[in-house]
Amino acid sequence: MHDQMPDPKSSQVLWAQLVADYRQACLLRRDGRDEESRGIFSVRLPQTIALWSREDSRPAAAKKAALESMFTSEQTSIDSWLFAHQALTHRMVDTLIPVIRQQIGEEVRGAFAKQANAQSEPHGAAHAGSAPRVQFDDIPGVIDTLLAQQAADYGARPTLAYS
Repeated sequence: MHDQMPDPKSSQVLWAQLVADYRQACLLRRDGRDEESRGIFSVRLPQTIALWSREDSRPAAAKKAALESMFTSEQTSIDSWLFAHQALTHRMVDTLIPVIRQQIGEEVRGAFAKQANAQSEPHGAAHAGSAPRVQFDDIPGVIDTLLAQQAADYGARPTLAYS
């Protein structure tokens, strides 16, 4: 019996999986999810490395060098990504969020001012079509006003016939 020739495509697929597993484990560890990270580092990554090593036809030294290079490259990429992420987060906190907060504050103040102006108008100066003023403790008047407003907004409600 002779050994089966390694499949270069299988080796490439396993290599891609190996890189993805390593990257995920590193990101999980950086995120403080140590248990999940340890699971990848101690179980899945060794299994994928063993499968890849069997499929890759290069000498052991070349495979080891490829792994070390990938580990270094991925760690550098992750560090760069995290640096960029932190810089962007700080920029958002320092510039974007205050601008949004100010804009929302202005809109809220404008809405309150508009509402205050509408409430301070004398009864005769109310806009056409606006709801009549009713005393807060006049429950039947409040109900009538709400029903009238609902009829104006949605049309008359159908009457129910009881037999």
